Amino acid sequence: MPHRRDSQVKYQAVAQPIEVNAKGDACEVRARVTGRFPGSPITLTFAFRMKGDRIAALSIGA
Repeated sequence: MPHRRDSQVKYQAVAQPIEVNAKGDACEVRARVTGRFPGSPITLTFAFRMKGDRIAALSIGA
């Protein structure tokens, strides 16, 4: 299975946050992601649910 580091070297993806919305233990971050991959750049939404100081759930979508 490929490692995250291998993917980072290959695609050189960089995420620049555009907007952050937080409420309670939920947080959504919209980010512009650029790199060497088909469809770059793309805007993605990273939806987190926190439990204490750790990420309990994460979903990423367009």
